[in-house]
Amino acid sequence: MAIRLIACLLLLFGSLVNSYAQITTYQLDLKDSTISILYTGISNRIYIKNLPNNSKVKFNNEFLEPFYEQYGHYAIRVRVVDGVENTLRVFKMGKEIYNHKYVVKNTNGPLVRLGIVKDSIAAKEDILFAPRLVGFMPDCYLKFNYRLVGYNISLYRGNNVELIYKHDIDLNMVNFDDHVKNEIKLMKKGDKIVIEQIKILGRGDNGCCRDMPPIKIIIK
Repeated sequence: MAIRLIACLLLLFGSLVNSYAQITTYQLDLKDSTISILYTGISNRIYIKNLPNNSKVKFNNEFLEPFYEQYGHYAIRVRVVDGVENTLRVFKMGKEIYNHKYVVKNTNGPLVRLGIVKDSIAAKEDILFAPRLVGFMPDCYLKFNYRLVGYNISLYRGNNVELIYKHDIDLNMVNFDDHVKNEIKLMKKGDKIVIEQIKILGRGDNGCCRDMPPIKIIIK
């Protein structure tokens, strides 16, 4: 009888261990959700798959609450501190059943560029290949969780002597319209494209737009 009881307890314990072993964490803000990196300056959204009911989640010394009351979804804000081990832990009935370590890195925030152009001098063909502003997060795995809400484009002939065309882009318009593209086709070597008042809106910005640096490109 005792042997049978022990066997049942071992079977139950084994099933619990196997169940807990299925716990997996995913990074919802990264291009690759399996990478174990947390970034400063944002709320890092984590999804814990197969999180047991009534379990507690702790990051470093702080217990976490699900955001938007979505079970298994958590948001973590971090900063770089030397000597601190950044670990997410799951507890069930007071015992730790899962842990996952993260690397914390800084990010410089979002940037915007003109299509595929990565320099201040470009050929008209490269500009017109993708005639729109593109947002990206430099040197990191973060998704670009922002939307472009407006900008102002000016086309100059020579050394800021003659304004060829100026156009205020309406909210949510991303691609250049046909008139702007046709004017760019007529530009010559040394002419300049200036894009200013670039505004983007990101998740967590509470409706406040971010002003981005101007883009200045000379036709080669």
